[in-house]
Amino acid sequence: MTRNCLKCEKSASNPKGGEFEGSELYCQFATFLCSSPTTFTIDGSSPSFTVSSWSARVLIKPTASTYIKGGIWEVEPWVRAKNHNGWPGPDWGFDKAEGEFIPVEAGYHTDFTTDKYPRAYSLGFTYDTSIYSDPLYNTEHQVYALAGGKAQPRRGRTTVYAQAQQMIWKPDPNDTRGLIVFGSANFLTSGDGTVRNGFVAGLFDWGPFRSRPRDYVGLVFQSYLWNRKVVHSMNASLQDEGYRNQWNSSETMMELNYGLNVAPGVMATPYFEYIWNPDQLASSRVLPNVKYAAQVGLMVNFEINPGLNLPELHRYRK
Repeated sequence: MTRNCLKCEKSASNPKGGEFEGSELYCQFATFLCSSPTTFTIDGSSPSFTVSSWSARVLIKPTASTYIKGGIWEVEPWVRAKNHNGWPGPDWGFDKAEGEFIPVEAGYHTDFTTDKYPRAYSLGFTYDTSIYSDPLYNTEHQVYALAGGKAQPRRGRTTVYAQAQQMIWKPDPNDTRGLIVFGSANFLTSGDGTVRNGFVAGLFDWGPFRSRPRDYVGLVFQSYLWNRKVVHSMNASLQDEGYRNQWNSSETMMELNYGLNVAPGVMATPYFEYIWNPDQLASSRVLPNVKYAAQVGLMVNFEINPGLNLPELHRYRK
């Protein structure tokens, strides 16, 4: 039987909160991956997912396992500033909007109620109409890192992406414990985003031991191929500081973690992260010969509802 469903709404939300190119696995990692792949979040002018914007969304369900969804979000770079300029403050209107962010996604998704080995596949497209700063040139078409001045304004960027997630092995065919493989690929198709292409690949094991069914083990890699203009700009910054080094055109990050279920709703997750060719994009001064970085840490997560045995609300996205 085919189930047809059409849903439209206008609300305050954020497209970077995992509604597009999202996975329930991503926020199980502590360092560089949450809600959506980083390429999706940085190659666009919308603020981070902690801030909402006015939007209109549509969801079409041709069948129980397939969907087509899209939306249009107000782009307000004003709230990308420090502390989001005190959002929402006095700004509840559209007077500071500088464009629209329009994502569209089609996909196939199953869960344990319909599939012993759940899977999710999706293809998506984004169009950002807002104004942004050229990563290399100023308004005089000189290299900004060397000549200074004001960055050249640009308008319009598009990307495409593909995403896949599949449980591939279970110790018991009738159980929910098992190994999941997942990945995504993002491609900048027009305009100048920070990342030209971005890739994610990982493994996730729910319940690695029969005696610890609520624990998990996660391994993920994320790689960026930087926009050539960003590479040129960073090389100019090194040159301006008197170095002859060349900035690497790619960066790869890896995280390995173990989620230990301490009590209902309480998860302690020790992790190890390693980075090849750290980008230093947020640094005021670029240092040469920085080839790697590493860190270890512990993430502690407490969920109120299961911790206090309260009812849980689940938003059905697909």
